[in-house]
Amino acid sequence: MNQKTYKKKIKFLLLLSSLFFTNLTRLEAMAEEDLEARKPLHRLYVVVDEKLEKGLFANVIAHTAVGLGSSIGAESLEQAPYVSQDGEVFNGISRHPFIVLKGRSPKIRELWESLKDAEDIKYVPFIDTMHLGPTAEDQIEATRQREVKDLRILGISLFGVVEKIVPLMKKFNIYK
Repeated sequence: MNQKTYKKKIKFLLLLSSLFFTNLTRLEAMAEEDLEARKPLHRLYVVVDEKLEKGLFANVIAHTAVGLGSSIGAESLEQAPYVSQDGEVFNGISRHPFIVLKGRSPKIRELWESLKDAEDIKYVPFIDTMHLGPTAEDQIEATRQREVKDLRILGISLFGVVEKIVPLMKKFNIYK
């Protein structure tokens, strides 16, 4: 190979590597932007009275999660399809983290009261009369017979922007 051909090949390789590294840098920047865009902007929480027996604990989570999901809608939940290798689709799971916390009923009540004026946090509480009696009608009637101050908040599910909702959760503990 003569020197002229060798120099042309070197120039070509330098140009090619320059293009490669420029594109690699762009790809890395795009990947970082994509990761940033995929960070959850919202979170789902449920806070349940730590003194409840496990069955009622689960019931509080189920009812408040269903209520919250129906009130905020599928679009806000950003449901993601999970597809197995062989094509089975598992739908209906939100992209947003759903964190289960526990706390004492008076603290949960304080949280509930603080949320009444919050426009950007959606929430659904579960009160003690919601498990009294065999039917929803019995539970509704039991609720009607009490004043708000006499109702015990057993749990609450919440959905909101990370920056607003996370600070409210600091006084509760992860359920393990």
